[in-house]
Amino acid sequence: MIDTERAGRYDRLEVETRHIKGPRSLAMGFLCTRTILTVVKEEMYLDKDNPDIMHNDVTTIDHAFTRPLTVSMMYRHVHNPIWTEFFCAEGNNHVIIGSDTYFLTRSTVDADPQGSTAAGFAKLQE
Repeated sequence: MIDTERAGRYDRLEVETRHIKGPRSLAMGFLCTRTILTVVKEEMYLDKDNPDIMHNDVTTIDHAFTRPLTVSMMYRHVHNPIWTEFFCAEGNNHVIIGSDTYFLTRSTVDADPQGSTAAGFAKLQE
């Protein structure tokens, strides 16, 4: 992390995030507390033996855990990626689950005199 040559180059990036709004959960399904006391620390760096691998060590400190929770992830650099374009337009009512396509519908709930609507999914015919 020390820039001995004063070239403006460092070998890692450290990020600390605080004051995250709650409630929230982690990707692994762990629930965090509703307070804003959660601290997430990330340390990202390139592998010394293989610069095509980036490491990301994420430590979450939260009162819901008995000790800090650390997850280590590795990302591999793809030199000639093929980028595909995916549009996720606002108001898109199509949902694809596996090989089935569904369309989000709104139907009036008969029991509600105020005419509120309920959402549901209708499978599109093939």
